[in-house]
Amino acid sequence: MRISSTKARSIDSETGILPLINIVFLLLIFFMLAGQLSASDPLAVEPPESLSETLPEERRLTLFISDEGTMMLEDTEVALEQLGEEISGRLSQEESVDLEVKADSALESTRLVQVMSRLRQAGWNRSRF
Repeated sequence: MRISSTKARSIDSETGILPLINIVFLLLIFFMLAGQLSASDPLAVEPPESLSETLPEERRLTLFISDEGTMMLEDTEVALEQLGEEISGRLSQEESVDLEVKADSALESTRLVQVMSRLRQAGWNRSRF
């Protein structure tokens, strides 16, 4: 005759839940530490509504500079000597154009300074890096 113990079964069923509870608590602690709550605004402000349905078109030029100093303005290759003329031409065509300069990390800083001085000579005073 075999006698089964009910206490052994309850211990086995609890051991399956303990790792789950541990994981839930670890996730809770992780999100509490990693998450950042934004501060609420001191006043409730209703933003104005726009009369037009479309957003204004943002025009952005991108100047790529490789580690060797090769420059591409959008899809055309530009030499340092031609950069001022090219930028002046684009400035005269459109007024609200942003220039984004993307330079390689291995590019010498003297070359980047030369490019920036050419941009300033051409009349460009707003650049984003």
